[in-house]
Amino acid sequence: MILKHKNILIMLSFIAAGVALPFLSGMVHIEQHILLMQAVVIVCGFFLPLNMAIVCAAIIPFLCWLLLQFPTFFPALPVTVCQMVAIVSFINMMHFALGLSPFKSLLISILLGWLVLFSAASILSWLVADFSAVSYSFGIIAEGWPGLIAQLLLIPLFVTHWEKRHAIRVDT
Repeated sequence: MILKHKNILIMLSFIAAGVALPFLSGMVHIEQHILLMQAVVIVCGFFLPLNMAIVCAAIIPFLCWLLLQFPTFFPALPVTVCQMVAIVSFINMMHFALGLSPFKSLLISILLGWLVLFSAASILSWLVADFSAVSYSFGIIAEGWPGLIAQLLLIPLFVTHWEKRHAIRVDT
């Protein structure tokens, strides 16, 4: 019972950070390049059980859209939710089930998340005639590459340090 409450509190903290950090960075117009919302979702994939990480990955982009109008409702919101859910699922599977290091788990998960992003954008382009999945997908990567590099460098360091220092592991 205590573990369940602890995980709920951690999940709510991630949701709050996932909305607050884009709000604060949006004040200086850097959110599209630094990807703080995605970073929070990725980190929660390392520290929460899969079901709670998926809830965070779905709720954080929706709340950011609702409160900050970022990401845009269409096409970014559905594509972002699909990508974030895929990334936290892959992180959880690679890091905990397969035992890969945080860096390898994150790198593979981001690459697979891009495939999900391309797939979701392609499905949307079939549904909406004036939407180009290729230009949208590559535009996201072109705008967000500084944040992607920062995530690949900083998140594995943070996760490794936190796991060693605090002996944190996923409580199911």
